[in-house]
Amino acid sequence: MVTLDWYARKILEKVHYHPSMLKEFLLKMTKSEELTLKDRVMRKFPEQRIAAISKLAQISGQKNKAANLDVTGVFGSCCRHGVPHTFINMHKGEGLGYSLYVLDKLLEQVRGSDVKLHVLYDIACILEKHIKGKADATRNVDDVSLAVPIFHIYGHKSSCHVRYSTRWLPGFGLTDGEEMERMWAFMRRFSFTTKEMTPSHRIDLLTDGLLHYRRRKVSDIDLTLARNFEKARSISESTKVDLEAAQRILHVTVSDIDEWITAEKEHFHVTNEADEPMTKEEKYVLLLQSIDSITQSLCECEDADARNGFSQQLNRLKAEAKRHERDIGINRRWQKMDQIFKVHQMSLERKKKEKILMQLHKQAMDYRFIQNLQKKYSDGQAIANRLVKNLLRASKNMKRSISDFNKSNFTNRSGNLPDQLSWSDICDPMAELFKKVGCGSQVTMNDHIPTTERQHLMDARNRMLRAEEELQITECEMLSVLNALSEEYDLLVAATGSNPVMQKGLLLALKKKACNTRIQFSEAHNLFSKYISTSAVPHHLKHHMPIREVTEQEMDVVELDDPDEDSDEES
Repeated sequence: MVTLDWYARKILEKVHYHPSMLKEFLLKMTKSEELTLKDRVMRKFPEQRIAAISKLAQISGQKNKAANLDVTGVFGSCCRHGVPHTFINMHKGEGLGYSLYVLDKLLEQVRGSDVKLHVLYDIACILEKHIKGKADATRNVDDVSLAVPIFHIYGHKSSCHVRYSTRWLPGFGLTDGEEMERMWAFMRRFSFTTKEMTPSHRIDLLTDGLLHYRRRKVSDIDLTLARNFEKARSISESTKVDLEAAQRILHVTVSDIDEWITAEKEHFHVTNEADEPMTKEEKYVLLLQSIDSITQSLCECEDADARNGFSQQLNRLKAEAKRHERDIGINRRWQKMDQIFKVHQMSLERKKKEKILMQLHKQAMDYRFIQNLQKKYSDGQAIANRLVKNLLRASKNMKRSISDFNKSNFTNRSGNLPDQLSWSDICDPMAELFKKVGCGSQVTMNDHIPTTERQHLMDARNRMLRAEEELQITECEMLSVLNALSEEYDLLVAATGSNPVMQKGLLLALKKKACNTRIQFSEAHNLFSKYISTSAVPHHLKHHMPIREVTEQEMDVVELDDPDEDSDEES
């Protein structure tokens, strides 16, 4: 077991230990263990005790701050136009349990219907992997299509761009998925007030804020839909013109572009299941190499705790090597100079090099994808800065893989694989080198078209398809809004005449609501008629007896007759 002294040294050295693991250990410490650690740090490292204690105090403060909070945050969902839907309190970090709870609530509402949910979440890639890994009989994941919001996707890998971007997935239209961020920008102003409130008062204030935000969104829904329709129509027309011009110049067809899109998606869905498995002899050689490496580290190490750890690991490896020797039937342990050891070592190195090449091909595809994506944005933009970070991370991974490939002592006698690699050898994912290991053959037609132009055509094609989807979705939403306003008006008119002994204030309030609903229906109908055919919408609002406008004198009566008005003001 690792002692507290070891952790104290790692705090000061900050080497060979992941910071998140160290933080996790310190957060789990009891108060006595924390004091013991501080005391040992002061005794053993007096010249650095101030830095060590400040580090411990910082982590301890984070632990105490989280422990003293009843609620650490709010997790919520809304529709694609920003109308709030479901909100729950968070008592820990943003775990997957909250998103699964909201997803189950959504599935429960649409159960028994033919509705297919389209859900956007910041880490939808992780959420989908979790759902598929832990299948639940009550959660039908086939009825859910998951995607990442359009701005958050630039912080993900290139595979997530293709698999979870709303511009690549059908059914999402031009939805950006950032409505929750806009809502949090409005709700964030309440955080300074609610953190000092009682739980019930906090919920009341947040509920009032969400209801106010909802009323704003609902009252402007007609303008929002009209604006979305105009935007989608403009994008569809401009993109169609650009695609036709590019097809004439590059001599490609729409079917060619669709094949490129399909090949791009298939590439990022490929797993490493086709890797050639290791034989028992190769696993045995790998074990012997690990034993030699641990033995050398043990000889060079001077720390008592580290030597103890190396000794335990070495004993486990030796016991495992003996089991392999019994399974294979080896009477004497192989040595490095034995011919049979060299044969299987060369085979192992060859497979290792082929695996690194396949990994390099995937990394080269990622690098080229991000590089083409970066050219669409100017330097200094937030999205461009994110892409620069992803590009640097991708190039760093490629250089690390090149270094691993060049470290190998394998000499390829057949000439299929090179002994050494350079950046120029692997920067092009369509290089001949990758085709030798079965990669680089995803796109075999129209090789005369540059990769940048091919990516531009695929983006334009996806954008046009999403714009056409947005037009269909918005048209359905316009008709739904008109039908909902019509039904609401009918219910209000029926309520005003169903109860003859209704209070005068309540009656006037219902009549005013019905009048406002009729006005909203008329404005929405006149606006939507410019874009879609409203012949399917019932026009019977005009046939009802007109409800006169409520006067100011009658509104005074309404305020006096409302028994809840005084209590609301006092609260």
